[in-house]
Amino acid sequence: MVIPKMTQQILIGDDQLGDPVEGKDLRTLFELVYQKQLRPFELIYTASPQEFVELASSREYQILLIDLRWGSELPTEGYSLLDKVRDCAPVRVLWTSEEEKARERGYEHGATHCIGKRPAPEELERILSS
Repeated sequence: MVIPKMTQQILIGDDQLGDPVEGKDLRTLFELVYQKQLRPFELIYTASPQEFVELASSREYQILLIDLRWGSELPTEGYSLLDKVRDCAPVRVLWTSEEEKARERGYEHGATHCIGKRPAPEELERILSS
C-alpha cells in the first residue's frame, strides 16, 4: 500500500489577502507573482488574527507568513502573532512594507525571516529552498 505524501502547507495571515471576498483579486495577483515558489504548497489564508493563532496551533504548517499590519487599528499585530506562534512552525516569515527597524523587531518576536511586500520572488525562493 502506498501512502500519499501530505501536501505541504503555508498559513498566510493577512487582513487583505485573507478576506474571502475583497481579497480574491489580491490573492490571484499574489499567487501569480509567486507562482513558481508557491507551486508545491497548499495555501491557507485567514484575515483574522485569532483564527491565525488557532490554525497555527492546531495543525502542522511548514511556513507561517504573517503580515505586520492588520488594518489601521492593528498596525503592529504581526509582532503579537509572532509571539503567540513562535513554536508552531519551523519557518515564520514576517511580511511587511515597513522599514528595517520593523524587520529587526520581527526577529526579536520570533520571525525566522522578514521580507518586504514588494514583489520579491527571489527572497521567498531563498526561504523556501533553505
